[in-house]
Amino acid sequence: MINATTFLFAITILGGAAGADLNGQGSQAAAKEAKAKPELKVGNLGLPPFKGARKRVIVSGIEVKVNGVATSAPTPSGTTTVVTLDLDQPTEFGTGLTEMLMTALIESERFVVLERLNLADTTTEASTAGTTQKLAGAQIVIRGAITELKLRRSGAGVDGVIGENAQFSKTSVEALVGLDLRMIEVETGIVLDSVRAEGKATSTRQTLTLAKDELKFGTASFDNGPLGGAVRSALRDAVKKIAVRAEKVIWEGRVATVLTEGDVSRVYVNAGKNSGLAVGDTMIVRKPGTVITDPDTEAVLGRTEGALVGKIKITTVNDAFSIAEIVEGTGFERGDVVRLTNESK
Repeated sequence: MINATTFLFAITILGGAAGADLNGQGSQAAAKEAKAKPELKVGNLGLPPFKGARKRVIVSGIEVKVNGVATSAPTPSGTTTVVTLDLDQPTEFGTGLTEMLMTALIESERFVVLERLNLADTTTEASTAGTTQKLAGAQIVIRGAITELKLRRSGAGVDGVIGENAQFSKTSVEALVGLDLRMIEVETGIVLDSVRAEGKATSTRQTLTLAKDELKFGTASFDNGPLGGAVRSALRDAVKKIAVRAEKVIWEGRVATVLTEGDVSRVYVNAGKNSGLAVGDTMIVRKPGTVITDPDTEAVLGRTEGALVGKIKITTVNDAFSIAEIVEGTGFERGDVVRLTNESK
């Protein structure tokens, strides 16, 4: 019987030689690997080069919703041996996946990922510096869960089971990781799209050692094992699908201020090089429009398209903001909405 704070979980492959010791050496090797803590990379995303404005996203913490994993292996007599290891629910596993997804989204060069996981740290630093933290607004929240996690084994049989360890010989293992993600519009809370991402990886060893202490996110045995490979594959699949779904979300920025020197006015936009903007980009500028809310719940349903103000062209790009000349129109004000012309309707 498994209590509420514990669930069955899988099992990783040690990279050691055949005949690995089950009397403590495996745990010592795990301790050495844990100290090293190699960073688990998603790898090449296989996406084509991208030029354009990057959508602003927040990745909410990925939940672990699997109930447990049991591994099985055939025996020489034709029966099946099932081995399970009880582990405390690894919240660090979900946190690790969240951080990997954030990194992969940044490396896709299609998104500006806003930090929310460690918000308390940045808030404390701002307070120490005597400043007030002002957070950039996101367009999309990505939220999801691990809904499938499996290890399928085939091999000659079980060599032994000692306490919380087991050893199999001549074993092939296939790992499967499934993620269900939702893309939510920040302004309205409406689910824009859902993404199902899966990853598989297979590994073969002369000896497979299963140990409770070996399933540590970020250790070499995890990274090099099939579960680490399946995680990377699932995240690559997720980023590709998120990138495609995000194309239908229109990028928007805001006018930060308008400065006039003599007869020349310059429009400052609250996005720059970090958001994928470049010198020569042209933008349509509109008033924010009217927010539409539900009369019963006051939930935001959307907003009307505001009145057209004019068109601007970027002449200078900084990391966090851009400066634009006015091509046509008058009455530009702080808070006006800007859209790239190739994304404007």
